Amino acid sequence: MSAPARRVARAAAVIRAAWEQRVVFDPQTTAANALESACMLQSPESAAELAGLRALELGDLDGRVSATCEQPNHPTWLRYKDDTRACPWCAMDELRERVVELEAQRERRRGRLVALQNDALDMRGSLSPHGEARKVPFPLGETLTPAVEWLVARVAELEADPFASDLMCTETVQYQVVGGWGVDGASSAEEALAAVRSLLSIHPGSAPYAQQRTVREWSDGSEHYGPWTDLPPVEMPATEPLERLSGAEVPSRADIARQVEVVRESQDKVDEAIAEWNHAWGGGSS
Repeated sequence: MSAPARRVARAAAVIRAAWEQRVVFDPQTTAANALESACMLQSPESAAELAGLRALELGDLDGRVSATCEQPNHPTWLRYKDDTRACPWCAMDELRERVVELEAQRERRRGRLVALQNDALDMRGSLSPHGEARKVPFPLGETLTPAVEWLVARVAELEADPFASDLMCTETVQYQVVGGWGVDGASSAEEALAAVRSLLSIHPGSAPYAQQRTVREWSDGSEHYGPWTDLPPVEMPATEPLERLSGAEVPSRADIARQVEVVRESQDKVDEAIAEWNHAWGGGSS
């Protein structure tokens, strides 16, 4: 970049910085003052000489000397030799940044405050609904802390003793018989065990068993179902030989086969008689 281009770019930066630092009522005057303070309205030689003179700590009648900072758009000021404070324009810039930061912080806190107020209003509406009884046994004050503390204590009390509530609670026991076919209900433990005993006597390999569970019902319609637990297993008596139980001799497989053949022959004769009767009366085949 050539020297004129650099000077133009630096002048533009000085003007832009001047406009950003203060409210501009007269842009031309503001730009001229900024360029004058930066020694950019003179030739490069004059500007260098003027900058050197301004940088000198020239004595003054009241003992003050000139001072500058690293910002080219900040003017030179007078200070006492023992005054170590920084550039006042730099301090003003820091104060402006701090003001912007504090304003943003105020807006964030205002938003949180509005949200908390809305939550408090919603909580008051829940604790004391319009047209209904209050959920706490005392009026709500300016703060909701007493109501929250009462609710926390009430929850701890109910968790320690679920039956301490004013609601009526009834407790019943349900029974069922479970097997390979599915599930059957029973009205009592004796009925369930009797069903298991009967099933074992008929189908020893079905392995049925009885279960029970506790059911609690409150007056507000809520219910609680406990887990199913097995009833004591049924012990069947030792089986005796079929001959001793029936008092008769058990037929062999051959005897059973002969009886089946006799039944089949009788069925065939019945079918032939029906066919002859239908033929004689013209009924056709059945």
